[in-house]
Amino acid sequence: MTTNALTGFVKRHPVRFWVIVGLVIVVGFAGYTVARVASMALSLQSLAGLSEQITAHAADGDVGKLADDLRMVQGFSADAKGASDEWVVRLAANQPLFGNEISTLRVVSGVASDLSSAAGPLVDLLPRLSADNIAGKDGFDIALVKNLDSAVGALSTSINAASAKVEPLTSKPMVGELREKVGKLSDALELAGPGVERIVPFIEALPVILGANGERTWFVTMQNLTEARPSGGLLSAYIILEANKGKLDLVAQGSNDTLTDGPAIPDRAMPDGLRELWGSYLDSWLSMNLSAHFPTNAQLITDGWNARDEERVDGVISLGQGTVQYLAAAVGPVTVRGTTIEPANMVQYLSVDVYKQYADPVEKDAVVAEIIGQIFDKLSAGEFNIQSLVSQALTGDNADYLQLWSTDKAEQMQIQNSGLAGSLSDTAGPIGSVRVINAGGNKLDAFLNLDASYDLGACVIDDESNSANRSGTVTVKVTNNAPASGLPPYMTGRLELDEVGEKYVVGANHSYIEVYLPVDAFDGVFTQDGEDAFVTSTVERNHEFYLFDVDLDPGESTTLVASWQEPGQDNDGADLPSNPVLTMQPLLNTPTVTISTAAGTCK
Repeated sequence: MTTNALTGFVKRHPVRFWVIVGLVIVVGFAGYTVARVASMALSLQSLAGLSEQITAHAADGDVGKLADDLRMVQGFSADAKGASDEWVVRLAANQPLFGNEISTLRVVSGVASDLSSAAGPLVDLLPRLSADNIAGKDGFDIALVKNLDSAVGALSTSINAASAKVEPLTSKPMVGELREKVGKLSDALELAGPGVERIVPFIEALPVILGANGERTWFVTMQNLTEARPSGGLLSAYIILEANKGKLDLVAQGSNDTLTDGPAIPDRAMPDGLRELWGSYLDSWLSMNLSAHFPTNAQLITDGWNARDEERVDGVISLGQGTVQYLAAAVGPVTVRGTTIEPANMVQYLSVDVYKQYADPVEKDAVVAEIIGQIFDKLSAGEFNIQSLVSQALTGDNADYLQLWSTDKAEQMQIQNSGLAGSLSDTAGPIGSVRVINAGGNKLDAFLNLDASYDLGACVIDDESNSANRSGTVTVKVTNNAPASGLPPYMTGRLELDEVGEKYVVGANHSYIEVYLPVDAFDGVFTQDGEDAFVTSTVERNHEFYLFDVDLDPGESTTLVASWQEPGQDNDGADLPSNPVLTMQPLLNTPTVTISTAAGTCK
């Protein structure tokens, strides 16, 4: 059509012309919108295809291929984010037809972009993370370890933030295929978050342990989580480890049999409340770690060791069976007295199999000491495979965690800020804790399971007293899953009953369950299985805590409930935090912990 003809058509049919123009614009707009949404969706589809590949390469510890995967992620996520930010896509996300789907894709695109950015520093580091680069005969490369710490910490934070954004999307109405993919993404983030979080403490701790701040002598202890104590378990094997600027040197090792031959532990670090409750138990290496505040126990360990005629220590590193397993993953299998223990079997061996293999407790303790010593010998020789550590962290599942303490105040502050101190907060707010003490003198806490909840009520201001308070309730279900047969007597004994010749069911366990109330809590009420419970109480770090006496046969459970009132405001009238925290000691079996709170300010 010529220009003149077009002009004539417009004059003769103006309405028809503008209708055609409008249709062209709408069709063009719709086509462009569809194209950009499709571009975003295809990029996300490519990312979804990479996720299983990334998981497989991470589990295999193949850092080279993992780095390549993450570079591809960066490209696809940039494409998806670019498309999702265009105004036509933002507009389409608000329309009624497929608006939920498009808005969901926009959120996922943003999450992918954030994760990609957070992973950037790690992508650059991965090619350098060979065993030869991170550690060698001359010690560990502390600068590389610190860079890795920063990179993994940023990625962990980003994964948790991504999980918080994606999880609400799973309840939005959308087409079935997209719902399924978003659900898989949410599940993957929930799995990846704890996996990365299990790696973070080890990487954060490495510079401190390696003596980045100067020469250190560490008392390294394995707390035996099969015989629970409030900050872990019975002190078992130990080593004395010298560290200086990345170089490690194991100078001594032994078991608690060696420790009990020495002088009594000075008790200057023990709070009065615990001294009143436990008395002379605190002087013994077999029962001294009865505080829920690991720095208190670590001070006692340091004072107890330094009271001996040995090389003085200036810090404590605490491991349980679970943390030993991660270290074993980094150094490889351990062979002791003809038995080779693979890293994946370390928890099972240290918790059950070693007792079946060695009936003599002294010999068993010596074997455990040799295992810990051999692991640190390998570390001292520069053996450290970060890939295997990552693989174990992603597939492992236990509730053990690393704890550190240093006599150097600046270093202790660094430990505290990194979350490795195992400390019990003494500040006001909805912070409670549940702790277990094995009272049977056996090893049956390998089969202990806990389900706990902390429910925080609404904050109410009493006009007469001008006080603001909330109700708080902690419920703990304790289950003894020990078998009724098949375990050696050393694991199933009941020392307190054996001493008086009283019979008991094999596999029955005796525990003290401690519930720490928040600071300044009052009006406590305590029940066991719906009946009033007899409890013993004292105070530690401004927390009143109450001790339940629990005796369970194999397969039995009991439910403990502690209810109270707690302040909702501080002394200046400002609202205290309304997000409850319930901490627990290192455990072999991961507890179920549920938190609920009534939202809103005090009124």
